Amino acid sequence: MVAGKEFSWEDISTPDFSNPARVAWRQAVAEIAARAKAALPETVHGRLEKAVAIVLTGEVELLEGGQARVASQSNGTTQYVVCNGSCACHDFPKSPEGWCKHRLSAALYKRASPLARAKLEAATTRQPEAPNQPAPAVPDTPGLPEGLKPFIVTLHGKRALHQQHDTKE
Repeated sequence: MVAGKEFSWEDISTPDFSNPARVAWRQAVAEIAARAKAALPETVHGRLEKAVAIVLTGEVELLEGGQARVASQSNGTTQYVVCNGSCACHDFPKSPEGWCKHRLSAALYKRASPLARAKLEAATTRQPEAPNQPAPAVPDTPGLPEGLKPFIVTLHGKRALHQQHDTKE
């Protein structure tokens, strides 16, 4: 059953941009990041963008007991364990409300995983799209970080294609 599928690094990092697991994962991470950006203080947004990069490069590992191991971006051998909303990195004590990029990465990963599984299941149970659909318009996304715009465009474009397809039936 697809809903219980765990995402492997090979599934989500494949250079095949049409790979359903990769698409579902990247869309889920972008969606959760957009929600976090809306909910968290603006002073955290730069750390949030870095957290998205950490998650998308496969540098987060969920551990037992709700803990997560997150790799350092500045040192290739350092890892931080995020546990109970706490992180041992140097930025944690000075970051707003303790939202260091490692804590944000763990939170993004935990929330994106079930959403990605749901998106993948929905994509595999849906009818294939008609091949000759016109390209969707790129939505206006003011205020979104440049790194997230391609993901939102992809999500919006697929939604637009499905709306066009549904109205023709």
